[in-house]
Amino acid sequence: GTPIADFIFKACCAQSNGANGFFVSIDSIASSIFQLLFEDCVAQKNRGDGFAVLNRNAASVIQNMVFRNCVSQRNMSGSDGLATFQGDGYGIGTGSTNVGLIRDLIFEDCIAQANAHDGFSFVATTSVVQAVNCFSMNNTGTGFHLAGTSNYAIGCMATGNAFDFAGVSDPTQVIPYSTPGAINGIGRFVNVSG
Repeated sequence: GTPIADFIFKACCAQSNGANGFFVSIDSIASSIFQLLFEDCVAQKNRGDGFAVLNRNAASVIQNMVFRNCVSQRNMSGSDGLATFQGDGYGIGTGSTNVGLIRDLIFEDCIAQANAHDGFSFVATTSVVQAVNCFSMNNTGTGFHLAGTSNYAIGCMATGNAFDFAGVSDPTQVIPYSTPGAINGIGRFVNVSG
């Protein structure tokens, strides 16, 4: 298949969809997906993950994606007709049909709030995924689930989740703030009622 590359999604909103809010997926069409940027996007109240990345082809790779200043909140479990999604804020490989590699992703100043499952979830087929200065709050599952290889939460905060950090095989995967202070973008929280 043909590679898909070099797309920018800026100031977009996905709300109350019947499946995932934003969905990047390889099945049998693309050989790879790379160089995607999501910036200042909001996913809320979708029936699936807020932001879902899924690789259904073991011979393909999804890589080099950036999520910057995005908010994912109040997403619920659902399906796209092929895979089941648990309602993660950012579900990276978490869809039930994921088999391929997902690597070199970065989340900068992103927020996951009040989702039906994990705030940020990276599965075993992911590598070199970093959450930097991100905040995960009041999710039903884990704030940051760091399965996979060389995945890190750097300067991130988690509070009010069922578990704040999980899947951590090496303590250096969770790197705290070097100095106390407010999270960038804390004012971007939206009312969680309704």
